[in-house]
Amino acid sequence: MSGILIETVKTRKQLDQFIKFAWTVNADDPNWVAPLLMDRQKLLNKQKNPFFEHAEAAFFLAFKNGKIVGRIAAITNQMHNDFQKDNAGFFGFLEGINDPEVFSVLLNAARDWLKSRGKDFMMGPMNPSTNDEIGFLISGFDTPPYFMMTHNPPYYPEIMDELKYSKVKDVHAFYVDTTTFIHKKITQNMFFHKIRIFNQHLYFNPKFVFVTNIFILFQQNFIPSQTCHFHYQNLSFETKICLTKLLICSTKT
Repeated sequence: MSGILIETVKTRKQLDQFIKFAWTVNADDPNWVAPLLMDRQKLLNKQKNPFFEHAEAAFFLAFKNGKIVGRIAAITNQMHNDFQKDNAGFFGFLEGINDPEVFSVLLNAARDWLKSRGKDFMMGPMNPSTNDEIGFLISGFDTPPYFMMTHNPPYYPEIMDELKYSKVKDVHAFYVDTTTFIHKKITQNMFFHKIRIFNQHLYFNPKFVFVTNIFILFQQNFIPSQTCHFHYQNLSFETKICLTKLLICSTKT
């Protein structure tokens, strides 16, 4: 795997390069919607994001011929391990040019970092957890991403298959037509009650991690008043995202 160099992100300049590389990979995709740069900066800020109170992460950049060709994060999440009773580590924020060698080097860097911290296997993408954006897009490339959903080039899942990463879970999507649903916005003073409902009723979901009050307050900096409550016939449910079909992969460390 000569010619590809991995650097650990240590400076603010490198972190900005890490974030902005997504613009490079997706520049020719008319359906890609760029995230707000300041939101990505806050999300990956280990001093400001409460996720890092129970998690660690290392960010890596891949270089070839002096140019950035990929990025990845390696992530530990103690809250996940405690609740799920496993010893998983995670990769996330994976972006790369259409080159399996680049993906292989990046994934190996993340896996080695997780192995050095005693993790038994690696799963992802988690960006950085199941309470954020997750998975690879495997269908729906012809539409822009929905709220809090990933969007990637079609070659991503193809390369993961080529590298023999195994599928953990398909995440299916449903489009909510608001013309057939009665809905109302959930105001800020209702949020903490909704957090309890979320934790009580979704704990059985694969790789669930509890949502904390401080996490929601942090997320409100990005997504104020986006959660809605829906009623349809005799059903009642809440949502703050519309999903597309995603894929989560894993491998042993």
